[in-house]
Amino acid sequence: MLASGLKLPTATPLGLAYQTMAMAGWTSAAMLPTLKIPTLILMGERDGVVPACHGQTIADLIDGALLEVVPGSHLFPFTHAAATAARISSFLDQPGAAQAAA
Repeated sequence: MLASGLKLPTATPLGLAYQTMAMAGWTSAAMLPTLKIPTLILMGERDGVVPACHGQTIADLIDGALLEVVPGSHLFPFTHAAATAARISSFLDQPGAAQAAA
């Protein structure tokens, strides 16, 4: 199978099974509340690997995080590259992001 518009193979059932097993044994949830910098969380609205609702869980664990659900699937950074890059650039250009990076 190919991802829409790309020459990249999509996830296979076996690959998804291995990824699920890997995710089941690891979590960053305990570390997320320690982030004290502006955080943008982008989630694909049709992501079949990491559903968009997981973004809300992540955002809830990071004080002041900004969650945005964007068009696309798990590969939205590739299928919507220009829009994704523009949104990230806009976020990083905000005064709070510049202060945190300094």
